[in-house]
Amino acid sequence: MKTRFPLEILMVLFLNAGNAFSEEMRSFAPFKHFKMSPDEIPDEKLVSKIKNLKTACPFTAGLPDTDNHDGSNILFADGKYHFWITEHFGPKYDGFRYTRLDYCTSKDGLNWTRHAEPALMPDPDLPWESVGVLTCYVVPHKGKYYIFYTGVGDDWNVRGTAYKRLLYAVADRPGGPWTRPENNLVLESSDPAGWEGPGGDDVNILFKDGKWWMYYKGRPNSIKSWKDTLVGVAFADNLTGPYTKYEGNPLMYGHAFAVWKQGSGFASMPSNGRTQTLWYSEDGLNFKDTGIGMPGNTPGVFCPDNYVEGYSRGLRWYIDTAPDLVLKYPEGHREALQKKYPLDEKWAGRIRIQKRFDADLWLGSDDEFKTPAGTGAQGNASVDDVDLIKDATMNN
Repeated sequence: MKTRFPLEILMVLFLNAGNAFSEEMRSFAPFKHFKMSPDEIPDEKLVSKIKNLKTACPFTAGLPDTDNHDGSNILFADGKYHFWITEHFGPKYDGFRYTRLDYCTSKDGLNWTRHAEPALMPDPDLPWESVGVLTCYVVPHKGKYYIFYTGVGDDWNVRGTAYKRLLYAVADRPGGPWTRPENNLVLESSDPAGWEGPGGDDVNILFKDGKWWMYYKGRPNSIKSWKDTLVGVAFADNLTGPYTKYEGNPLMYGHAFAVWKQGSGFASMPSNGRTQTLWYSEDGLNFKDTGIGMPGNTPGVFCPDNYVEGYSRGLRWYIDTAPDLVLKYPEGHREALQKKYPLDEKWAGRIRIQKRFDADLWLGSDDEFKTPAGTGAQGNASVDDVDLIKDATMNN
């Protein structure tokens, strides 16, 4: 007879699972996993927000629910929200091969339209991104839009490695069309044997103190565990580079992660591929774990102040993979995947349902948030799609 655990216990296990590194990875990670108390955070309003943080998953419709992962950040422009996500489109799941970037829009942040035309496809004429394009981040700058993404080329699986390069394309509007400059390489690995491994991935870009901050992840080929992926940062005077890597890298763990400006400092949701917590840093380099579990494991945040100088009003909501522990598979989805991927039962069982999560770390006024000309329209969220409302408290 199988033992059945109450939902509350399963959620605690899901949200607060350990994030320690393997002993092998510690040689690449000079930082320590510091825990933080709310009193260490200088912004009194932010301290209050964190102490009383509630996270909810409102009704969300139209976002991808199969064959996808690693959603982008979220932008508001032309009266609607914009969101990009990695999609697998091949005959069967095959690592980074057959990946593209899909595009979704919404007028309220809750009801989404997935556009039939992908934002970006692999280019068979470019050897560094001929196989797949994935994990993007989009920055509005000087009247144009820059999509930063990971390219995987002909050398994607040489001797068990997966070479990845950080690239970019440009468009006049969020919906494209996107044009690749002749030299669109932004960043690549300095040392394949070091903490970055054969290349960076999952880029997040912010503007602070007159510099562009590019956060990215890496992992040596010798280490296979998702929870051992690490995050570093590089700086540039210009958005497209050249970027100089920080000598103190890596900064923290994070297989999938998001970094955003929060108040006068920085916040992050690093994930080990299974769970994620809220981290905070005053300088963007020395992060500490608040101990608050945040639902999901591949976050894409809506933080409109990331791309301008000055104080940030912070995070209001994000899109992420909904936890399997609280979501029932839609009828027919598992069967459809098994039919599409008959030779890959492991992937066939992994249905990735993207949902919006409301995590009220917004430091601006309610009126500011409700103004479409400013940061976007507040959706009338109801919590009837997923039974997930969590009071998050500090683990001191």
